[in-house]
Amino acid sequence: MKIKCKKIAKYNTYLKDDLDTFSYLQKLCLGKVNPPTQKPDSIIFDKNSIIFSSPLTRAVQSIKNKENLNLLILPELKEIRFDLEKMCDFKKWKKDKSTIVRKRFKTFFINDTLLDSRKKIFREIRHLLKMVGKYPDKNIIIFSHSFRLKLIEAFVKTDGKIENSPALIRKFIKDNQKTYKFEEEFYLKI
Repeated sequence: MKIKCKKIAKYNTYLKDDLDTFSYLQKLCLGKVNPPTQKPDSIIFDKNSIIFSSPLTRAVQSIKNKENLNLLILPELKEIRFDLEKMCDFKKWKKDKSTIVRKRFKTFFINDTLLDSRKKIFREIRHLLKMVGKYPDKNIIIFSHSFRLKLIEAFVKTDGKIENSPALIRKFIKDNQKTYKFEEEFYLKI
């Protein structure tokens, strides 16, 4: 079964200065703010598809014609929460921005020190894939956030081996490369 995965549309994370942005990103990464999308009603999905979507505002607001879609909102597709201030201080973030976040995300994932345990994250991925499996003859779209999509991709492409070998995440998240661009699509075979 082939499924389409798509990253959410752009939302604003950069404020008037870097210190304000870092503080805002900390709240975002903790799940304490839920910003709107910059592109409301901009993502058009095929009405014959089953769309599994993050419940966060920045995801749902960007979907056009929600009322005419087979849209399943799942908490399992929220962004992976982490404590940015534990990953890096403001000075390091200002110098390296997303590069340091990706690098430290991998370390925190491997060491199981993200805010949600690996066990919980993999339980959510298995639940999602079980739900997706209920629709073998449908076009499936998973609409979510960067790190969540990367972990789903890694789980599927390693046949679940990443669960017991978390260092495999290094093959999927590169320090100097965006995880996905906004609205980027890719396919997985499950």
